[in-house]
Order: sequence, then structure tokens, then C-alpha cells
Amino acid sequence: MFNMGDKKPTIEGTQFLIVGIPGSGKSSALASFATEKNPMYVFDCDARLDGILASTWLKPHYKYIDADIYETRLGFKAVRAKFLEFYNLHQAGKLKYKNIVVDSVSSLSQMFLQDAQFQKANKPTPQSAQSAAKQLGFEEAKFETIDEYKYVLKCFHILFYDFFKSFPGVNLFLSCWTADQWGKSPKDPYGPDIKLPGRKLFAQGNVVNELPGYFSEVWEFHKEDPIGMGGKTRYNVTFDSALAKTSIPQLRACRKLDTYELNFKAELDKLMSKSEEQILEEKKKTSAQSK
Repeated sequence: MFNMGDKKPTIEGTQFLIVGIPGSGKSSALASFATEKNPMYVFDCDARLDGILASTWLKPHYKYIDADIYETRLGFKAVRAKFLEFYNLHQAGKLKYKNIVVDSVSSLSQMFLQDAQFQKANKPTPQSAQSAAKQLGFEEAKFETIDEYKYVLKCFHILFYDFFKSFPGVNLFLSCWTADQWGKSPKDPYGPDIKLPGRKLFAQGNVVNELPGYFSEVWEFHKEDPIGMGGKTRYNVTFDSALAKTSIPQLRACRKLDTYELNFKAELDKLMSKSEEQILEEKKKTSAQSK
């Protein structure tokens, strides 16, 4: 039992949903969390982790990042086996990683969907479906019939409930692509539908509707065109929007963090060293100077 009066919002040992279009800087930002004292492991389901090598300012962090590529054909069994290995190590106090990244939910959902399609191809009966599920490392899952999207959802439920909350003191990041969506502008709710860039989570099945509910921290990443900014690419991370949310007062007060190089963790630590009141006062002064 805990008392809410004793709880303090923190970015350490937390579960995060990181969202943004491909190329918006999500992987590079997360790589900045990897240090000698806080090494990182990446479930590279996208097989695109090499993309961070272009972020040369992250070079000191590379040697503290371990990763495995999880090919779609390997299915849920491979992901679950690694999580179970990490869980047992953590329980024994021997897990070396302080940051675990699953990249990304979009590729994971496709992987799980192919698992279900594999079972359908074998035309399982309810009895053989259970046998096939066990072969895939799915001992906990009970299927009366095989339904592809329910299977995808069940896989994510096992990850969410059995593993994501089971690593106290470890940061766990789940990244998700976003796609454009048509809808009403927040500034003109009665106007015509417009294209809202990157406002729809991209994954197979109904898991996209549940995802944000599993996380108290949902951070949204954007990359701006360098034209007109001296050739520099500006990245911004939103903590409070229609898609993003946070329970941390400093991040809620800041609302959006801009940076030209994604040594994101350093910028985040600088922000967290201030009080909520300091951040609001700084924003007030900046706003007054811009008028």
C-alpha cells in the first residue's frame, strides 16, 4: 500500500508511450538516455535502429546500447521469451539495463497479426488453436476460436499486464508511428475537415484505441523543416496536447520542448531541475518579450 501524499512525479522508472511520424527523432531522443550507469536494450522490431548513426552527437551513447532485431516471422514467442528472461534477471537483481525500448508498436502489431494468420492457415479447431498458441509461447492465452485482431490485442494485453509494470526502477519506452488524420481544426471546431498531421496512431486492430490508456506519459515528437532556420533541423517534443499527456508538473508547465540536436535527455534533465513555478515564470517573461 502507498499513500499519494508520499508519491513524487518522476521520469525515472516510468513507462512511456513515444509517438510521432517515422523520422521525427523518436529513436535518437531515446538513445540519449543510454549512459554507462544507465545502459539500454532495444527490441528492434522495425530493423531501423541504424538510423540513429546519423545523429553524430549521440556517438558517446552508442556503446551503452544493446539491441536485437526481431523479425516479423519470429512472432510473439521471441518477444515474450526476452521479456521473461529480463523479468527473471530483474527479480534476481541482475538486470543490467535501466532503459528498455520496444520499437515499435506498429511493427509489433503486424508481427502478432501474422502469428494469427499462421494459425488460420493451418485451419485450427478450438483444441488445435490452444496447441498452436502454446507453441508460440502463449500459455496464458485462451482462444475458443482464432480471430486475428483479438489475437493482436491479447498479445499486447500480455505485454502490458505481465511485463510493462514489472520492472521497478527501469524506464520502459514503447514507440508508435503516427499518421495523418482528417478532422476538425482545434481552432475552428465548426469548420470544414482539414488534414491533421501525425494525429492518428498507426497499428493493426483496436490496440490503437487502448494504447494511451496504459501510460501516464505520452510524448509526441515532431521535426521541423530546416529551411529558414540556418540549415538546422529543429525537433520539438510535446507533453500536453490532444495526443500527448503527462503527470509530471514541470513537463505540463513547459508543454513543449524545442531542441536543435536531440541530446534530449540533457535538455530534459535541465528542465526537471527547475520547479513548476520557475518554468511558468520563464514562459511568462518570454511571452512578454515577444510582444
